[in-house]
Amino acid sequence: MNTVTAPRAVPAPSRARPWMQLRGELVLLLVGLLAFVLFPHDLGLLTNMATMSIFALSLSLVLGQAGIATLGQAALYGSGAYVAGWTALYLTADPIAGLLLGGLGGGVIAVLSGAVMLRSTKLTLVMLTIAVAQLLLELANWARWLTGGDDGLAGFNIAPLFGIWEFSFLSYTGYFYALGALVLVYFLLRNLVESPFGLTAKAIRQDPGRVQALGGPRLPAPAGGLHRRRHCGGAGGRIDGTDQQGRQSLHA
Repeated sequence: MNTVTAPRAVPAPSRARPWMQLRGELVLLLVGLLAFVLFPHDLGLLTNMATMSIFALSLSLVLGQAGIATLGQAALYGSGAYVAGWTALYLTADPIAGLLLGGLGGGVIAVLSGAVMLRSTKLTLVMLTIAVAQLLLELANWARWLTGGDDGLAGFNIAPLFGIWEFSFLSYTGYFYALGALVLVYFLLRNLVESPFGLTAKAIRQDPGRVQALGGPRLPAPAGGLHRRRHCGGAGGRIDGTDQQGRQSLHA
């Protein structure tokens, strides 16, 4: 005689400890602190490495997660640096405000250019990203009264971080400023990738036809990925501009 047994209850997966969820950020922070201890005389190089890491994270988001091929990401790096300089010249020398506005500047460029570029795909999209970068480069060279041309912006100083730590040639403040921004950007992008938006962007990259058949969007998710990538690229340019100007202020 066959007996029917009730199905066993599957135990719910235990929630990971908070520090385990932040293990990537903790490792990144520990590596940065270890580099500070081991290479105290190479902080300028380490600061540039942290800045380029933010830039690489932005490219990883747009290419690896959203599947958008681009060769014009340097335009956003420069845009963030210009917005940082203009902020210090005409608005405020606060480095935190400049960081936020630098990322916002990249987002504005994303809205203007992404509305056109993301209606194309593959090689056409790649060529359009190069074209936008070249147009912005020529625009910066033409508007020398605003951008300084090949010489760049000059004549501004960066205020101390939180009103306490000054940017100097030794780059102590600049390094921890860049390291803190790197850890924060990594945290934000990791949560973005694991969010429903990030999973949707990944699904569109893998099989856009199936996502569209299921009633999902085909353009908004990659567009949002491009916009967020440009925010990060602009922030990276802003950090680099802050550190370079802080070191030059000591010579002045």
